[in-house]
Amino acid sequence: ENVKHIALKLTPNSYRVVPDVFEFRIKGTYFNEDWWATSKAVSVGEILEYRRDYTNQFDAHAILVCRSGLELGFIPREYSKFLSAEIDIEEKEYEILVKSIHEEEGFSSIDVIMSNVG
Repeated sequence: ENVKHIALKLTPNSYRVVPDVFEFRIKGTYFNEDWWATSKAVSVGEILEYRRDYTNQFDAHAILVCRSGLELGFIPREYSKFLSAEIDIEEKEYEILVKSIHEEEGFSSIDVIMSNVG
């Protein structure tokens, strides 16, 4: 319990009550050709996966979004900052549902709904 309390204090923008549902656009689908191809294969209504990116040198709270194990992009930092603590410390589980897709030149921008499922 003490570790959880300290982690919440150290997590910027931490919430005492974390919302159950978040809506956002996946960040970085344009980052490289592999992510471009994966973003083009995504369908509305599809459930995507996530995993913490502990080796990310730019963001200690980074959470990758994946499709069938293939990296697709990141959860925006304003959410990953507190979601990383929820995932790592509270062992919360989430579902990421594709809400809409916006075709761009060479890749797709993807809007999702991320819901707490336990």
